[in-house]
Amino acid sequence: MKQNARSTMRTLFFAVSALVSSVALAHSDDVEGVVDRIDNKARSFVIKGQTIYVDADTKYDDGLTRFEDIKIGDRLEVDVHEKNGRKVAHEIDRED
Repeated sequence: MKQNARSTMRTLFFAVSALVSSVALAHSDDVEGVVDRIDNKARSFVIKGQTIYVDADTKYDDGLTRFEDIKIGDRLEVDVHEKNGRKVAHEIDRED
């Protein structure tokens, strides 16, 4: 009986650990740098080799009000999160 309880507790511990790890990975990251490319059709841009997509929920700040305001050469700070296997911008700030 004690062995069963230990085994169950161990399984529960690993399941909770895996869940916490996956939630931590779902948190957002910041990407900072200069815009190298823009794909208007895909509504995406590239910073340091990372393709970042925008969607209807993307927020803009510091003089940016929409995707079309982003230009090649802009220095941006982008709060991104993973969505359907893509990096999607949650918020985009233009840096001075």
